[in-house]
Amino acid sequence: SDLKLAIVPQDGTTYFYLKHIRDAEIQIKGIVEELTTKRADHKTQHDFKTHIQQSIESLRQRIPGFDEALFREERTRLYAHVLKKSLFLLTGRPGSGKTFEVTKIIETLLDAGEAVTVLAPTGKAALRLSQVIAERTKKELKADTIDRFLFKNDFGWAYDDWERLDKLSNKEKITVENLVLDESSMIDLEKLKILLASIRFDKE
Repeated sequence: SDLKLAIVPQDGTTYFYLKHIRDAEIQIKGIVEELTTKRADHKTQHDFKTHIQQSIESLRQRIPGFDEALFREERTRLYAHVLKKSLFLLTGRPGSGKTFEVTKIIETLLDAGEAVTVLAPTGKAALRLSQVIAERTKKELKADTIDRFLFKNDFGWAYDDWERLDKLSNKEKITVENLVLDESSMIDLEKLKILLASIRFDKE
C-alpha cells in the first residue's frame, strides 16, 4: 500500500501511526508472542541455591537492613523460570543486581555448551557488559552493539530495505541460539524490528 499513515481506533480514541512503524510493532508483537509460547528447558547442572546463598552472605555484610528473605525469594523465582522460558524479561532498579544475575545466566549457558550472543544498544553499554562478563565469569565473550552485530553478519542493508528483510526465509537469517539484550529499554522500535527480523532462534 502507498498509504503513509495507519489509523487505529481503540477504546474510543483514534491513534495515528506512521504505517511502517505500526507494521513493525505488529511484527514484534507476533515474534514475542511466539517466543512466549515455547519452552526452553536448558540442560544445566548449576547449583543456584549455592549461588544465591553466597550472594546473600556477601550482601548481608555490605547492606544495613538487607532483606534476606525477599532477596532469596526473588532470586529463587528468577532461576526457577529463566532457563525454562524462550523469552525472559529481567527488570529492576539501578543497582538491584540485574547485570550480576545476567552474567551468571550467561556463564550457565556457556558451561552447558550453548552459544550466547550478547548485544547492547550503545558502544558504552557493550564495553561495560564485556568487562563485567570477563571479570565475573572468566569467559571470553564480547558484547556487541546491535549495529555492529548486523553489519558483521552482512545485514547492513536491512536498515534500508525492509521489504527484502520481511521476505527472508529462515535459512537466510542469522542463527542465534541464545540472545541477551542489555539495556533493552533504550532500543528503539525500528532497530528492534530489524534485529528480530534478521535472526532465527535455532541450533541448526
